Amino acid sequence: MLELANVFRGRVVDVAPESLTIEITGAEDKIDGLLELLRPYGVLEMVRTGIVAMRRGSKSSDAAGTTENTMKGAANDDVSYSV
Repeated sequence: MLELANVFRGRVVDVAPESLTIEITGAEDKIDGLLELLRPYGVLEMVRTGIVAMRRGSKSSDAAGTTENTMKGAANDDVSYSV
């Protein structure tokens, strides 16, 4: 399963004796492809989020409208961004 995560450019974020937590970002069909390959192993839980934008560094003190504008600009993309 670790190799499957790597092929899809996923990142293993937790390993336990009976489970593995994988983080993957990208287009919906990419995520669906990995999910289908993992189903035979048993998918216990899956969470999907939409586009995410966060302020960081010195930009965190900018006006509140910046996040809103960033979200509007990213709305057509199929990946999550941190800005």
